[in-house]
Amino acid sequence: MSDESTAEFSRLTQRNQELQALNADMETEHAKLEARHAKLEARIAELEKAVADKDAATTEHVKVMEAMEKAIAAMQKHTGR
Repeated sequence: MSDESTAEFSRLTQRNQELQALNADMETEHAKLEARHAKLEARIAELEKAVADKDAATTEHVKVMEAMEKAIAAMQKHTGR
């Protein structure tokens, strides 16, 4: 090889190594982001369940309050108030 070809080959080899290192860094970062994404999805599922549980509790509370109101009205009617 000529000196020019050797220099170009050396430059390309170095650039290839730099790109391989960059690719490895990007793959590592990608894996970290995927792990973070999975954690966020798990947290979203927890929050959705908490909202569903709260909604169910609220519905039950409303039913209890309505039953209490009916019981109070019946007691007032019975006592003549």
